[in-house]
Amino acid sequence: MGTLRSGQLAHPAELPKPEGIGYVISHPDRDTNFGADRMVFGLMRLGVTMHEHLGDESIHRMLVNEISDPDGGKQKRHINHQMGLDVDICFYASDLDGKPLRARWLSFDEKGLSPAKKLRFDTTRNWLLLESILSSDTFGEIRAVLVSEPLKKRLLNHAMSLEEKATGVEAERLREHIRRAMDLCRQPKSSPHDNHFHLSLEN
Repeated sequence: MGTLRSGQLAHPAELPKPEGIGYVISHPDRDTNFGADRMVFGLMRLGVTMHEHLGDESIHRMLVNEISDPDGGKQKRHINHQMGLDVDICFYASDLDGKPLRARWLSFDEKGLSPAKKLRFDTTRNWLLLESILSSDTFGEIRAVLVSEPLKKRLLNHAMSLEEKATGVEAERLREHIRRAMDLCRQPKSSPHDNHFHLSLEN
């Protein structure tokens, strides 16, 4: 109920903690794993999708940060996240040789490098995550996926390189997901979102 910056949860669903198929909650002690039905069930389905693509090794699990408090409302760490329709999902990382590492709360620059230049933005897995979000029929209508512009560009360039090699139905699928990513992914003025995806669903 309410708006992005003034909302509540009347009948919240709870994302099982501390982990589930394909995901782990980064701060289960905070009790911020509550949300609208389509957000929670969408995340559960998203975890299953990532598990189907990557397996359930710990390095491949989504790292889900926060949705909302049990009854919604304002949080100390967020302007929104008030009515169970917003969630933060950390980026996947790799080492400099491309070896996949677990997702983590870490910033990446326009070259896809961490501040210490020891880790890299895992474009392949992060595109798979974004594509799985955009193709989900559980989340319903998506308002936005917040992500920094340089990282958005990296994701789109990767997707377009895949589309160039694809044919038939696969090429059409990729073109549709690229179009949706162009429309829905953006960097907000308040924060660069260079360390996580912020998925926001329409009310």
